Amino acid sequence: MRKGFMLVECIVAITILASVMVTLSALFKTLLSDIPRTYRTYQTHSTMQSMIRTLRSDLDRARSLPRTAGMEMVNGKVFFIELPEHTLAYRLYEDQIIRQTLNADPCSPDHFEQVWTVVRGHIDWQVWVKNDKGYAVEITTSVDPLSAQRPKRLLANSCVLFLNSNGKKENTYEPQNP
Repeated sequence: MRKGFMLVECIVAITILASVMVTLSALFKTLLSDIPRTYRTYQTHSTMQSMIRTLRSDLDRARSLPRTAGMEMVNGKVFFIELPEHTLAYRLYEDQIIRQTLNADPCSPDHFEQVWTVVRGHIDWQVWVKNDKGYAVEITTSVDPLSAQRPKRLLANSCVLFLNSNGKKENTYEPQNP
């Protein structure tokens, strides 16, 4: 019986160990970097979807989409929603979307500001106008990738949210009987 390993056995064992370590290093890279990055991407996307749900709720209660509020005009970074009790402003900043109550009493419970932080989130909105009146808001969202290896935007979405008709007959479609 021999005492120890032959040189060939040691080289084979080291080669197998090295190939297992290369495989495990790829797994650890995925666990330590890709999974948290993907989580942050979906967290940003989820935050933008939450803002869209709030905006949809505001538009369901809205009277109009005014072109101005005070001295400020609608543009690609801000738009206004006139509700029965006050006017709201939605504003885009670098990594934030802010929903502000404009003309409510500062002491009233209606006066508040809501902020959504969307790191690496990209939002564009445009108010659709017909007969000089806003009737819908088109929103496109996406998340910018962290790495330069992915040049495309992730989770791109687009939706059009229409102003509530408040039950007015002229804003509904009814087929005509001949």
